[in-house]
Amino acid sequence: MANLPFLWQTVVVVLTVAGLLYLLFLGITIYFDKKPVAHEVIWDENLEEGQAPVPSWWFWSGIAAAIFALLYMAFYPSFGNYKGLFENALNVERYAESKASIDHDYYRELEALKQEDIATLQSNDDAMKLAKNTFAQNCAVCHTSNAKGQTNFPNLTDHAWIWGGSSNQITRSIAFGRKALMPPWGSALGEEGVDNVARYVKSIADNTYNEGDHAAGKAIFQQSCVGCHGANLQGNPALGAPNLGDSAWIYGGDLDRIKQTIKFGRNGVMPAHKDRLTPLQIKLLVAWLSRNKEDSTPSPASTVTKKVSAAPVVVEKIANSTDQVDGKAAYAAGGCAACHGAAGKSSVPIYPKLAGQKSAYIVKQLKDFQSGARKDPTMSAMAAMAAGKEQAIADWLATQ
Repeated sequence: MANLPFLWQTVVVVLTVAGLLYLLFLGITIYFDKKPVAHEVIWDENLEEGQAPVPSWWFWSGIAAAIFALLYMAFYPSFGNYKGLFENALNVERYAESKASIDHDYYRELEALKQEDIATLQSNDDAMKLAKNTFAQNCAVCHTSNAKGQTNFPNLTDHAWIWGGSSNQITRSIAFGRKALMPPWGSALGEEGVDNVARYVKSIADNTYNEGDHAAGKAIFQQSCVGCHGANLQGNPALGAPNLGDSAWIYGGDLDRIKQTIKFGRNGVMPAHKDRLTPLQIKLLVAWLSRNKEDSTPSPASTVTKKVSAAPVVVEKIANSTDQVDGKAAYAAGGCAACHGAAGKSSVPIYPKLAGQKSAYIVKQLKDFQSGARKDPTMSAMAAMAAGKEQAIADWLATQ
């Protein structure tokens, strides 16, 4: 009630006090009114209603309760901003001292946690309990209470971290969120092409690849998908492109689900939590999630018929800026062909044709993506990988 305007606080106080006083007056008046009634009240033909008042102890108990209520409201906080007559003598100082003591201990412990590194936090049981509670309140609705995920939401206890599983990468994922950009390939590949690629990808994940059955899908994959997922299907954390060889499927790993993903694409969103969680809460979550990863280290693949390591891939620039650059080689090494075609002649409607564009225009677009003047998660990452090679790539594309 403290938030009500003063006028309405006054109305509530007046009505409450007036009501209590009226009840007191009414009770006393009725109790002491000894006037006989003009006639007896009879119910159900032979049941006469008497005139005896309630027992005196019952009556005076009610009167005492009403008087107590009035006195309590006078001496203690009861209405809006009214502090009570005993404000300075009793509660205020005691409450202030108690709160100050609690706040001191609480913030001292929080400050100590802020200074700890991830490994130290992981060994602190109290910190991990706090992290688990934070996860339950903010993350469990999508990733479930044990962090093992569910359909459409990733398992956070394994090593298959799409955007990278280092402390810094997890921190960024929680604080700023992520947005997946798996484009639809149905129109470009056709039904047969989608089916072939899906069977090829599933064969790698299931360790059932054979050249006779999956060569067609492999050829399409190497032409259209390696730019993001890599030649060995190991994925690319810089682009949020998942490892396709480790059987860690977010949207389902059966053939129909894989075909659906290829045909229609995926655009999963992890919302940013930097405005919802404090930096300490994010740090505790990172420590808790890192500690809870399953103790399993995938084995790297030696050939395409083996499962591929889910460990984060380090993305390097195409070449040092001091090297003599081959524009065609830089374009191919940067994975540009996966979306824009082998010679910049994209066959996918959502990706622009780059062949024949003026080199100055291409250079400007790459630099704009690098600086953030243009914003697109996929292109920003791809442009960063081509830093220093923009002119060579642009000159080559202009001649196609």
